[in-house]
Amino acid sequence: MQPPRPATIASLRRLGVVNADIYCNAVGCGHSGSVSFDRLGVTDETPFPSLARRRFICARCGGRDVSVRPDWSSYRPKGT
Repeated sequence: MQPPRPATIASLRRLGVVNADIYCNAVGCGHSGSVSFDRLGVTDETPFPSLARRRFICARCGGRDVSVRPDWSSYRPKGT
């Protein structure tokens, strides 16, 4: 049995997701921000998990220990 394929930028866009949320994991920081896929310059074929391998740097503390998640605030389930 094949493991499920990771979500791509295109599949997230179809759900209405257009941004990635970036969270700083540094102790005492917790800064976060949202960046559009367009600003990141990623193609629709890009697997979303690959964004976590980018070298994001926290604008507040300069830390590199960050988490990347889809920004689900614009998600709209079908039928709504």
